[in-house]
Order: sequence, then C-alpha cells, then structure tokens
Amino acid sequence: MSKSHDAIYLSHDKDSAMTKGWLYPFLSQVQCEKKHSWGDDDWADSLVQSIWRPVMLGLCVGAPAAFIIYRYVIGKRYPTVGHIPPDVFTKRTVIRGKVTSVGDSDNFRIYHTPGIGWGWLRRVPTGRKELKDQTLPIRIAGVDAPEGAHFGMPSQPYYAESKAHLTSMVLNRYVKVEILSRDQYSRIVGMAYIRKPPFYWRKNVSEEMLKAGCASMYVAKGAQYAGQLKKLEKAEARARLLKKGIWSLKDYVSPGDHKANFCLTTTENIDSSRKVAIIQRVWICVKGDLKPHSEGPRTFITTNKVNMLYLTADFFPIFVPLGVIGFYRYLIFLVKLCGWFAYQPIRPIANPLYRANQDVTIVVPTIDAGEEFCEAARSWLACDPKEIIVVTEECMMEPMVTLARSIDAERIRVLSVPRASKRLQMVEGVIHTKTDILVFADDDAIWPSTMLDYMLACFEDESVGGVGTSQTVKSLGRHQSIWEILAGFRLSVRNIEVAASTHIDGGVCCISGRTGAYRTVILKDPSFQDSFINDYWCGKYQLNSGDDKFLTRWMVSHGWTTYMQVCKEVLLLSTFKDNWRFLKQVLRWTRNTWRSDFRSLFVERHIWHRHPFVAYTMIDKCLNPFSLLSGPISVLVLCNLDYHLPNWNIVTSYVVWLLLTRCVKLLPHLAKRPQDIWALPGFLVFNFYFSIMKLYALVTLHETGWGTRKEAVVEEKHY
Repeated sequence: MSKSHDAIYLSHDKDSAMTKGWLYPFLSQVQCEKKHSWGDDDWADSLVQSIWRPVMLGLCVGAPAAFIIYRYVIGKRYPTVGHIPPDVFTKRTVIRGKVTSVGDSDNFRIYHTPGIGWGWLRRVPTGRKELKDQTLPIRIAGVDAPEGAHFGMPSQPYYAESKAHLTSMVLNRYVKVEILSRDQYSRIVGMAYIRKPPFYWRKNVSEEMLKAGCASMYVAKGAQYAGQLKKLEKAEARARLLKKGIWSLKDYVSPGDHKANFCLTTTENIDSSRKVAIIQRVWICVKGDLKPHSEGPRTFITTNKVNMLYLTADFFPIFVPLGVIGFYRYLIFLVKLCGWFAYQPIRPIANPLYRANQDVTIVVPTIDAGEEFCEAARSWLACDPKEIIVVTEECMMEPMVTLARSIDAERIRVLSVPRASKRLQMVEGVIHTKTDILVFADDDAIWPSTMLDYMLACFEDESVGGVGTSQTVKSLGRHQSIWEILAGFRLSVRNIEVAASTHIDGGVCCISGRTGAYRTVILKDPSFQDSFINDYWCGKYQLNSGDDKFLTRWMVSHGWTTYMQVCKEVLLLSTFKDNWRFLKQVLRWTRNTWRSDFRSLFVERHIWHRHPFVAYTMIDKCLNPFSLLSGPISVLVLCNLDYHLPNWNIVTSYVVWLLLTRCVKLLPHLAKRPQDIWALPGFLVFNFYFSIMKLYALVTLHETGWGTRKEAVVEEKHY
C-alpha cells in the first residue's frame, strides 16, 4: 500500500479515540477476521472499499429520490398567504386545496393540500382550532358578486342566493387555484377550478357563477381574467339574456356602485374637502380609473391581451389541436386494443345443435374461377359441408361444370344466371339452398378444416343471425409482394377492430363477403331478396357490390345479432391483386363503406342504440382522412414559418414519429411476420394515399362499378 494513501485510511490503533467511538465494534470485527492473512493496513482498505459504494449510492440516488418524494409526493404546504414566496405569484402557479369555509359570495378559504394521499393517508383538519392560521383566503378572479352586510353597509339583493350557490359548488370539495396576485386585503386572487360527478369535467368557478346569474364581471382597474375573458363575457351575456339571478332584478346595482353609494350617503355630515377625498379614494379602490356606470349595457376597456396557448417559443398554435387529435386517435386505439385482448371466440360444444354435413350449404358466386378455386373448393370440402352450390353466368356454365366434376361431382352443384351480377347469383343460390345454415364464400377463400365447426358454434344462440371470420393474405408467389403485404397490414388491423367491437357491444361494421354464415330463413324472406337485388344509391344508381354491407345492415335492422370469430381456427386465406389493381379494389371497398355507413348512421339509425361503439367507429372512419392529413399540412405550415428548427429537422422528426407509431399499431402483425417490417414506409405512404382516396371516393359515390372486372361493366350496361 503506497504512503500517499496512508492519510485517508483510519488508524488501526484500537486505543485511538475513533476506534473507541461508534466504529470500534465494526473495526474490531474486521481486524479479527483479517489479521491472520492481511497486512497491518489491510483492514482499513477493506473498510473503505466496503462503505464507499453505499455512500455514493445514497448521494447519487437517495438525495434525488428524497427531493422528488418531498416535492411531488409530500409537497411544500403553505399554511397562510404570508408563507407563499413572491415567485409563486409571478409564475401563476396552480395550487390544490380543500375548501373549508365560504366567507362571502365571491371568496372562500382552502386548506392547501400539495402532493398526494390527502383524504386517505393524510387528514385535512376540520376543527376550528386546527384550521386557525392554516388556511388560504381565495378571492375568485374576474367576477364581482352581490355584497353582504358588513361595517354598517346593508346587503344587496340576491346576496344570500349567490353565497348559497358558491357554497354548494365548492364547500368541502377539492379545488385547483391558478394564483394571479395578492389583493389589498391579503387574499389570493385566483382562477378556481372544480371537478364534479358524474363525469368530472373541469369547471371554472367564476364562469359557473356568471352562468347562474350569481355574479357580474369585475371591471375595475387591475381586473385579471387568466386568459378567460371571452368565456366569462359570453357566460354573463347569456345569463343577462335569460334574466337569471341578479339579472332578473329590475334595478340591479353592481357591487362596486353599491359600495360607492353607501360611502356617499355616510359622508353627508363630513367636511366637504374630506368628503371629496373619501369619494376619490372609494372610486379608485372600487372602480379603478373608470367612471360610474351609465344606464344601459356596461362597457369597459381592458389593456390585457388574451393570448393563445403556445407550446413552443414560436407563434405556432397548431400544436394544440394536433395534440388533441393525437390524444383522441391513440385513446381510441388503446380502447380497441383492450377489447381485442379481452375478446374470446365461441368454442364448439360436444353435442352441437347444427352439424356441417347435415345443416350447411356453401354458396359461391363466381364468373372467372381458376386454379385458386380448385384449392379453395378442396378446403371447403375438408370441412364436410352437405353441399356446395356454385353460381356463375350462362356463358361460363360448361367450363364451370367440368371444373366442379374434376373436384367432387357429388357435392358440388353448378347453377347459372343470364348475366354476371353477384347479387343475382347469391339470390339464386339462396333459392336452391335446403339447409338451415348458408355460408357465402368467395371463390378464392381458403379455409382451415375447423372453419365450419367454429362458425356453427355461434348459432347455438338462437338470436345470432350472422357470423363472420378473421382473414389473412395468401401469397400468389413464393414471397409476398408489396401489395400483398399492405393488404396483410390492413387485415391485421381489421381483425383487431372486429374482435374489439364484438367484445365491447356485440356489433360489427361489416361481416366480410370473403366468408359469412347466415340463417337460411332470413335470406329466404321475399322482402330481403327484393331489397337485396333492387338496392339503389340515391334512388337511381343500382348497387351490385357492397353485398356484405347490405347483409350486415339487414341483420341489425331486423333484430338479429352478429358475431365475429377471430382465432386461428377460422382464419381464412384469401388472395389479393398483386399489382396496382389492388388500389382499385380498395377504392371500391371505400365507396361501399361510405355508402353503407351513411345509411346505417343517418337513414336506418338502428346502429346508434343497438351498437353504439360500432356507430362511434363509423364516425371515426369518416373523420380519419381529415385527422391524418392534418399532420403533413401542419408540417408544411411549419416549414413556411420562421420556426426555430430547420426544415429537414421538422420533416425528419415527423417521419420518424409516424414510423414508430405505425410500428406500434402493427405489432400484432409484425410479431407473426417480422420480415414485413421493410414495407413499413410503404404502408405509411399508402395511408396518406388512402386518406386522399377516401375523400375522392366520397365525391364519386355515384360510381358503382367493380373497377377490376370487365364482366361487371358489361352487367351494368344491361340495367
């Protein structure tokens, strides 16, 4: 051990003053344990090495932790106004406290309650002796309430009612006070806020007093409004118009005028020079530099500027609405995520009411079935349905029969209609169905072998009229194209949404036409078939697509419930266009969504009381393109302002934020297919394109064609 270190080590002399003190037992133990193997100074080195870590840990962690606990958990309490430092007034600090008494119709006292735990860990005193010199007097800012009787001055009309209203609003409640200043009576002038059940919205006490007609605006010199001037003026104007409270009085005198009039009447026997001085002092105290009110509406001039809340050093208020939009969007996402986590599919029972080989017919409308149909048909047959009915147009009858016979001649039956029309083909299949349950399927929908068992399990409930499934993408090649990955992203989000809505209120926006099961008795109804075939938008544009939307609305409007099975046992595989034609598919689906949601929300309106959460999600989808496009618009605005960040910084920050948030939303998909993360920028671009597409679809709802099938165009010309 070097000599330079000797000075910092404790002496090992057992007779020294230090060792005879509080360290002696510890040092003796160290010496006894180490004297046989260490040198003379080794025990001191051991002591230093053993205590420096906890000491440094205490300094680096314990001290900040103690400060945080004192500052935010315990908090510094102000017993009286005299204990409040001047900087609290200049910073417009917000304090919290419990109202212990109401002194007048515009002031009360609070017991300051900083930190947490009040009411359950820490007690607020209630006795008069306990509260002595422990409360803060609060003069609510911006208003002037009727005066009570004091110092020989009579009370004003409506004083008792005003005080009673304030008492019922704040007494024994916790309030937050934004400290503005200290008045001549050593009271805190502040804007007070409360929260009351059942929704606990924050309410401004001054505004509530004005709304009830229990106070008027305070307009003397030095009046403070904490940026709430417009709100307070509006509240008073409404109370005046409705003649509430003090405004119902014929000859209402403001509290300031009441004081001034009282002073004038009490100075009649005083020397004239003193009288003038007293009156001047009264006017300065009560009215500032204003003149007495004249008859008619009150007017005043204020030099206070009501500024908008800016969250940056620049004049850029757009952050506030964007923050609100962002909070709203992610709150809804969290609600859906919670619903998805809580959702449970219905499992098959041992002795089911319906069996696939006896009670299920699959109806498949098609016009251009190919190789994908063969794979899909074999997957349907693996579920053991009683029959499969394929409906095509007359010109495709012969090749379709040949294809069906090559798969299963006994259980696949082929029917035809004069011309291609999906709804006509579906109705034709319904007419020839003889089982209790009918399943519509697209000609490329590939099922797992457990599909029908899980769908039939839902029909054990006699109120269920329709059942839907979850979906994913089947790749046409060895690897998924960018279009297929984008479709997979959309389906993953949809699976979460339909599971959440099913769990929350039992509804769904749409039972997808890829595969949907229904009770045959519903579809056999002649009124259904007539409405289904003769479905027009605005009374003149006949609809052929959107059949799944129509079926879902029919279930809701006719009292049937629906259920979505979202689990691997009913996860169907479906192909999507692997080129730019995918965008045309999306455009068609978007138009169908606009038309159907408008009908559900504003024409039929059953959705509002049967499935309110689904109605809310429909409204959310309508607002989605506007909220999403507000982001890039705000970035463009920033880039054209004299902002304190360079443009590249703004754009980069925004893009990184978007990528991170989209990644979070797609985590359920990326957990299964992490290789798709490379397409995240493409999904981001697609989202913005999709927002513009939604707006385009909104103004082109009269376009009812398929957009991806020549046959659909031919069919439209026949009608």
